[in-house]
Amino acid sequence: MTWTVRALTPEHAAVEIIYSGVVDRTELEASYVVTFELASASDTWHVLCDLSDLTGGHSFFDLYALVTSVSNLGLGSRFREALLVTEHPELLERARFWETASVNRGVAARAFTDRDTALAWLSRP
Repeated sequence: MTWTVRALTPEHAAVEIIYSGVVDRTELEASYVVTFELASASDTWHVLCDLSDLTGGHSFFDLYALVTSVSNLGLGSRFREALLVTEHPELLERARFWETASVNRGVAARAFTDRDTALAWLSRP
């Protein structure tokens, strides 16, 4: 498994997904199933998606399909996702695509290169 999901400290009230290496579409979808199970159980709908160690493995089509699935959950303004990404051009491009596709579907998402800034954005009311 090239991903883990965990609850962050109560101070941050968020669920974190940490990816590393190559993550294909099946793993991407499985990680979101586990994320939403944890989010639902804790009623914590803010997600920090750490892509810092991700190297690829999925397509823009895979990302779009997952964005569609997330938006179809109907969580509205309760759900917010911060993407933590390095300055690597290809990964930053994918994170920006996720951000744009999410926002276009009514899901609050934003890409960051700094963890503290991402957590601060998630903590906003």
